Amino acid sequence: MQKLPGVMCQHCTIGKGCGIYETRPNVCRDYYCLWRSLPEMDESWRPDISGIMMIPTDTPPPPGHHFGVTLILTGSPEILQTDKFAGMLAGFVESGTAAYLDVPQGVGLFSHRSFLNDQLAPAISARDLVAVKSLIWGCYEALMAKPAVSLPDSAVNV
Repeated sequence: MQKLPGVMCQHCTIGKGCGIYETRPNVCRDYYCLWRSLPEMDESWRPDISGIMMIPTDTPPPPGHHFGVTLILTGSPEILQTDKFAGMLAGFVESGTAAYLDVPQGVGLFSHRSFLNDQLAPAISARDLVAVKSLIWGCYEALMAKPAVSLPDSAVNV
């Protein structure tokens, strides 16, 4: 299967899942979304429903964190302003999980990523959900304001 990073699969049917589920390639059959392994995550966290794909972080988490999760925005950014998303993210931060927000920039461009724990920790400790949501949105806006960086030609020409 040839698909560029940050590009929705051509077989994704929003709200319904994979359009070729029964005949999907092995790379898809072998992939196990992180939300499926977390007991507190229900079906509403499916990436095609929530607009967030959760994957284990591809780099070692910073000191003091035992695990890392990358939250890739695959749908509308409005999910970032919901109590549901802020609460889930607060749970990750409180548990010592390094949490990253990853915002794809488009075909042939690197995603922009931000480590969220340090920025959100004071508001989470204060149990201020409004502040947590505001800080998440501020992180998103800062990522969107960064200039786009092209992937090397070898990564684009798959």
